[in-house]
Amino acid sequence: MKNNQLLKLWAVILILGFVLVCNISLAATTPQIKINNNSSSTKIRKVTLSLFGTIDIRKMIISNKVDFSGAKWESFVSSKIWYLDYGNGTKTVYIKYKDKKGKISEIYKDTILLNAPTNMNVDFEIKSDSEDKDGLKQTNKRYINLKITWSDGVEKMRISNTSDFSNSEWIWVDNNISWTLLPDSGEKTVYIEFKDANEGVKVVSKKVNYNQPKHYIPEGSLLKGQSSTVYYLGYDGNVHPFFNGAIYHSWFSNFNEIKYVSNIKLSEYKIGSPVCIRPGTWLVKFSGSPSVYAVEFGCQLKLIRSEGEAVILYGSRWMDRILELDMILKSFYSITYPEILENGIDKDKDGISKEIEDDYGTSDSSKDSDSDGLSDYEEIYYWFSDPNDKDSDGDTFDDGLEVSRGYSPVGVKKMITIDEGTYEYPDGTILFAKDIYFLVYDGGGFKYISQKISDERFSSNKFQTKFLVKPEVNIPFSYSTSNMVGKAESKIIKPQIRTKKGSLINL
Repeated sequence: MKNNQLLKLWAVILILGFVLVCNISLAATTPQIKINNNSSSTKIRKVTLSLFGTIDIRKMIISNKVDFSGAKWESFVSSKIWYLDYGNGTKTVYIKYKDKKGKISEIYKDTILLNAPTNMNVDFEIKSDSEDKDGLKQTNKRYINLKITWSDGVEKMRISNTSDFSNSEWIWVDNNISWTLLPDSGEKTVYIEFKDANEGVKVVSKKVNYNQPKHYIPEGSLLKGQSSTVYYLGYDGNVHPFFNGAIYHSWFSNFNEIKYVSNIKLSEYKIGSPVCIRPGTWLVKFSGSPSVYAVEFGCQLKLIRSEGEAVILYGSRWMDRILELDMILKSFYSITYPEILENGIDKDKDGISKEIEDDYGTSDSSKDSDSDGLSDYEEIYYWFSDPNDKDSDGDTFDDGLEVSRGYSPVGVKKMITIDEGTYEYPDGTILFAKDIYFLVYDGGGFKYISQKISDERFSSNKFQTKFLVKPEVNIPFSYSTSNMVGKAESKIIKPQIRTKKGSLINL
């Protein structure tokens, strides 16, 4: 009797175990989305999405709107930082997946309660040389530092020398920000407008007295002493060298603006970090390293994954754009890897987790496991080719060679258009497409410049025709003529430097 009861008990345990394993397996293969690991609420709009798809998932599209308006297909990753819509209340994030055959899934979603604080406590302090008897800050430098404090829920700010915040852009809040006062001696006012997760705003202002030095050379001047080096006089009061003529000519096409000074005058200034290459001009390679990078705003370098990608972005003569720099200059740039994983194991930093590499049998120590000239990432997510076979379609041509010659690695037709959600032009690119000149800006957005090179918006921003990109293969994009480049946009034209400690200075 006892034996029968024991057998029945074991049978129940085995059945329950089988059901549990099936449920776990089903959960692992059923696409879904989780916000903040299934948390019920959050005090900030910034959340982490955990994304689950079947092994053949290649693309995803995410939105705060059920109709996915304005959203774009992108390569699948298992984790992604996301921002909820403004305003307290229940928020829903929607996702659809696309597999390697192009089949689109149903809509999956998850919800979370946004419960951001409604009170906003914000302030800032101007760091200065001294104070007068009335407590007014005093400085003899236009380049000042601001120390900023804010309460939970405050997300963005914009800074201005005028109360109307003209030409000011919203940025994420930061503890320490460098700012440039208006020229000429006198009392100056700095304004900061803050915005919280409920889209509430609050303006705080502070005053400082600027004492402009005598025999003043304006910041932004190009200076040259008796040596061959040209310097940029930054708003930090330091002179910043152009490491070579190619870097100089990425910003300025001629020497007309140079002010010649004696070495004695030049020695009055402290020498700062070198000027970075202007975004959208040269591609960068450092001596002793095979990697090639595109330069983006903020002295950032974006890795070019392969020769195939370089041809698609810059044309068959892309190698003419490469500028090789001394390895010592690498420390003055920050490197961003496209689609880099926000968590998980990814030793070769190719944007593919070790788990997915194991599924495909590719190496997590090499960006191009089959050495065919296309990265594993491009093969898995863009072309749906075999990352372990140099010749996916068996036509005797390596996959990378086919792409670089304008053919698909899994087909026979000449490429005319690349799939949406694959390759993107780096920020700073000057693109001539649809008979219009565009500036690629702010994470793949497109700013309308002009229809003619002779238009003032083109010349005032010192855009140069030799760095224009004229696509040989079409990459789909949309634009609005209301999103337009201004005349001599300061954020675009001002050279930038990055210190070895990593802080960015907009000169």
